[in-house]
Amino acid sequence: MAVSSCFALIGTSASAAVGDNYPSRSLPDCSFQFGVYSWCAGTPGANGKYPAGAWASGRGYAYRNCTDWASFHLQDYYGVPDSVVRGLQNGGQWATGAKARGGYLVNKTPAVGAAVVRAATYNPDGTLKTFGHVAVIDAVNPDKTTFTISQYNGAGTGKYSTATGTMTSLKFTDIVHFEKWATRNVSGSSSSVAAVGAISTITHGSRVGLSWQPVAGATGYRVLRDGAHVGTVAAAPYFDRAVSVGQHYTYSVVAMSGADPAPGSSVQISTTWDSADHAYLRTKAGPSECGRAGDATHQYLVCNTLTATGWVSGFSQVYDWGYATDRAWVSNPNGTVSYCRTFIEGKHLVCDTWNGATWTGPKSSGVLDTGYRDAFA
Repeated sequence: MAVSSCFALIGTSASAAVGDNYPSRSLPDCSFQFGVYSWCAGTPGANGKYPAGAWASGRGYAYRNCTDWASFHLQDYYGVPDSVVRGLQNGGQWATGAKARGGYLVNKTPAVGAAVVRAATYNPDGTLKTFGHVAVIDAVNPDKTTFTISQYNGAGTGKYSTATGTMTSLKFTDIVHFEKWATRNVSGSSSSVAAVGAISTITHGSRVGLSWQPVAGATGYRVLRDGAHVGTVAAAPYFDRAVSVGQHYTYSVVAMSGADPAPGSSVQISTTWDSADHAYLRTKAGPSECGRAGDATHQYLVCNTLTATGWVSGFSQVYDWGYATDRAWVSNPNGTVSYCRTFIEGKHLVCDTWNGATWTGPKSSGVLDTGYRDAFA
């Protein structure tokens, strides 16, 4: 594949102001044809192969790689001209490429609108050993050494992520400055409050809980999911009940002081295959769609299963759906699925089970200690 690749496994923490607006984020993998870290635009031919160069964006870098995100983001968000960021080679070669071209400031001082580089490495014979990495600095902390980056392909998956740290903690080697060419979003980007620290999580198929330590001077916290604002709270915790089962999300928590945002922190999570209300699940009879049915007076469950001979539908007995904050669909090792919940003040458990053809249950427990609800240790 042509020069424009990158890969770097680093921690993730989010940018306060900038989300993932990269237009090529959904392009399909084509590494089977063009090699590692390839995603392609266009349509494969009758032979299943993409046209030559389908992996390359109009910016001259590989789609969904760190270089193409850096080029896109510097142009789109900061207004840096295409000619300034074009042709700087692999992510780890941007510093040497900028020095060779001349006119660029390259040092180790963080600045909003600059690109931060992890240098490429080379074999004894001079051939490229690792691509290195490049990301864009979107915020700088008051200490002037801690900064927040946005990046693509940070974990080799061709996805957007962010990180907050220092040159040392994030293992970067150089900073290439583009601020003198930027026409927007480079002034007033430092914050009077520090970034949120580590985020603790509770993950489930249909809800995610986030908790963090308070930040001195913060008047509130903005919560973002995959770069989109989902809520604002005065203090931790925050519970997101609008997620789907079996998905990957990046949550960012941004400390606010009036209108002055700090660089954020984030965590990447994966929801389970359990869901509180509506779920698509695997059963031994085939894939199933299950949910609550009826109404508050007649509470029952329904599952629809695609079997080898067609669709099979079944309704459970009428029973209590349980509490909205404490119920879940669960896939069982024997190929059945169950809907389990607490009821009677949360001191009893009950489960109904669907095997792809018929329901059994409800099966209730006696009084049990069912533990704490959505609580962080």
